[in-house]
Amino acid sequence: MLVQSGVFDDARIRREVETLAADGHQITVVGARSPTGPQAPLPADVLFVSEGPAGSRSFEGKGMRLVRWLLLPEYRLLRQRRFRRDIIARARTIDFDVVVCHDYPTLAAGVALAAGRPVIYDSHECWYGRLRHGRPEPVRRLRQLLSERRLVAHCESVITVSAELEDWIRQRLAPRNTFVVRNSFPTVVPAPTPPPHPTGMVYAGRIAAGRDLETAFAATLPRGVALTLVGPVEPGFSIPAGVHYEGVMEIDSISTVLVQGGLALVSLADTCLNHRLALPNKVFQAVASGIPVVAADLPALRRLVEEHGIGTLYRPGDSGSLAAATAEAVGRYHELKERVIAAQGALSWDRDARCLRSVYRDVPR
Repeated sequence: MLVQSGVFDDARIRREVETLAADGHQITVVGARSPTGPQAPLPADVLFVSEGPAGSRSFEGKGMRLVRWLLLPEYRLLRQRRFRRDIIARARTIDFDVVVCHDYPTLAAGVALAAGRPVIYDSHECWYGRLRHGRPEPVRRLRQLLSERRLVAHCESVITVSAELEDWIRQRLAPRNTFVVRNSFPTVVPAPTPPPHPTGMVYAGRIAAGRDLETAFAATLPRGVALTLVGPVEPGFSIPAGVHYEGVMEIDSISTVLVQGGLALVSLADTCLNHRLALPNKVFQAVASGIPVVAADLPALRRLVEEHGIGTLYRPGDSGSLAAATAEAVGRYHELKERVIAAQGALSWDRDARCLRSVYRDVPR
């Protein structure tokens, strides 16, 4: 497995590694070190490269906004090229049968390494439609889309995270086979007991621009419901005074905080195609913990929330709408909890793991 994010930080990668290792696969993960520090070990060999393909710390500080806007795309491209070179050099030491490429920055390296062996592309995001910082680069974005399509032609299968993104991939990338393996979680056992009334709304994930957290900060939440944040903070992003921050926690420990609060915030800004097609892992972790959600009204999230009745929706960027959606969730709390419990079987990792296993079972040998 070639990984463009911190090896231990991505819940999706962790879940897939654990599932496939339990089925008897020998797995080697090659990727960047986790910037958030030690995490629970994986049942796999792990090889690190020097750094991941993203990042912009060289452009921090006062007076750097214009420089960042101009040069960040070039800096990002240089890091991606260096990452691809490093990951190929590191992975060439491995004896393998199948290459798994997690996200676009690993795809060219994976196809080159495979040399005719099967390649599986696990597309966590709509890479073409991602929110990007810095000056616009429409020509480069189009070239990346064409490159992705060319590389996907070498892949046995493409796995992705939502039906909406699967449809987009089929139309734009023309893969041989596609599968949806959602960012779901195993149901928490024994089942935790949420409070009789919500006392907090918990956002668990990367705390960064584009997550619509500014809307949550500006919202007047119902009396007795406080906002709590859990996760790594992007450099330069400020958490206002009065917002409780729990820090960085291991993935499976976040359920305790969710249950204590009683509500989960699944916020995203309506600023890019990727957000409209996304089903973030935080919505599935809330369901696994038995907790209703207050989610951004974006197409993929809207379908999931409305189909299973697991929470309420708000208009991204509208703090009044977020306050009203939270008040509705508080008023319907007992009903929503029952709907969440009823949806756990359909939205659990047990179901997605079966699809994941079928992908690898059918790979040509």
